[in-house]
Amino acid sequence: MASSFPSRLGLVEGGADDYELFLKVFSGEVLTAFDEANIFDGKQLTNSISFGESAQFPVMGRAAAGYHAAGDNILENAGLMNIIDLEEKVIAIDALLVAPLLLDNLDELLNHYDARSRKAHELGEALATDMDKRLFRVLALAARSAANLTTLPAGTSIDAGATVTTDASVLLGAIFDAAQTLDENEVPNDGGRYLALRPAQWHLLVEDTTALNKDWNGSGDFSRGVVGQIAGFNIVMSNHLAGTGNNVVATVTGERNTYFDAAGFLTVIAQAWHTSAIGTVKLAGLKMEAEYKMEYQANFLNASMAMGHGILRPEAAIQITNV
Repeated sequence: MASSFPSRLGLVEGGADDYELFLKVFSGEVLTAFDEANIFDGKQLTNSISFGESAQFPVMGRAAAGYHAAGDNILENAGLMNIIDLEEKVIAIDALLVAPLLLDNLDELLNHYDARSRKAHELGEALATDMDKRLFRVLALAARSAANLTTLPAGTSIDAGATVTTDASVLLGAIFDAAQTLDENEVPNDGGRYLALRPAQWHLLVEDTTALNKDWNGSGDFSRGVVGQIAGFNIVMSNHLAGTGNNVVATVTGERNTYFDAAGFLTVIAQAWHTSAIGTVKLAGLKMEAEYKMEYQANFLNASMAMGHGILRPEAAIQITNV
């Protein structure tokens, strides 16, 4: 039979694709970036202020007890009388952090799905992610900091060696060392201890199953890939730890607190802390604004917040490194 020559309804004149003119049916789903898991909500001290450029956190030392000898005047005994050391930690409000976006009006009219609400969500997510990353760097700086007072411990770095990234037993040993250090520093074990791992080390512990062993009262779940508690730490997973993808070695314009280390953070593998280790001062929380700009024929969207983050108690912060 001879070949036929149909007139193809989907073919553009001069084109080669027989389906080019056919309608693309909208699926009803818009593929956006996945929400990033933010860790620090409720896991650090937060002080909301209504005015001012900074907030003060008093630091108080410890008292001691001694024996009284019969007939001694306690008030005149320098060996018995306590002089409790005092210091302060001040966290400043950084410059206003913003995530702006301009949406052309005609583009929105031509578009066949609601992009504005989804893009607004991404603006808010950008600020939340920025805050998470800054807090992880502050936490690493706390672990590298001297003590607030001579009577208090400094931050701690547990240098576990190169195999800590690939050997679950080495990683578990470092985690228990971190818990021991917090105990020796008299940091409360009141449910406020956390340890953050990168996805690779999180799944390393799941695959090893030691941390999940029910005979040892393991609280994880192999089938769901969940690590519960280890050595009293609530275990969390994040891509925002100080280091890879969050290795800042210089200050950024607008910062009034320190969020960098010139030496970098690339050796940091895991970070442990108590909620009292670092703090956030909040002048203005996350705010979303939208305004139609006639001169641009566009909608201006802006997410903003005014906060600052800083070290409070170095003795409650630990970094685990691969050196």
